[in-house]
Amino acid sequence: MSLKNKHIFIVEDNVGNLAVASVYLEQDGARIKVERRGLKTAQAILRSLPIDIVLTDLMLPNSVSGFDIFDQIRAVPELATIPIVAVSAADPPIVMSCILTTSNLFWRGKQWHK
Repeated sequence: MSLKNKHIFIVEDNVGNLAVASVYLEQDGARIKVERRGLKTAQAILRSLPIDIVLTDLMLPNSVSGFDIFDQIRAVPELATIPIVAVSAADPPIVMSCILTTSNLFWRGKQWHK
């Protein structure tokens, strides 16, 4: 699948994970924007529009979670329709139980394979 000219916003604090994700996505033509701390993600996305999809880690520093990121984004009407995918190495059953209570949030484990 080609990601040519797709704008992907990544929220990830781990530099290694960010590098791997960026390399794979950029090789397929995506344009990447990044927020590493998650404290002002919605504002950063607004400055980066257009964005086609947001990929967010669930475990971030500063007591911020991917679920907090989801809430930040959904609180801004201009961002309400952007798909959000939680990318996490967290235990799938735990993550899934939380995601099932959050509408319009999708999950992907952190196994980057081509």
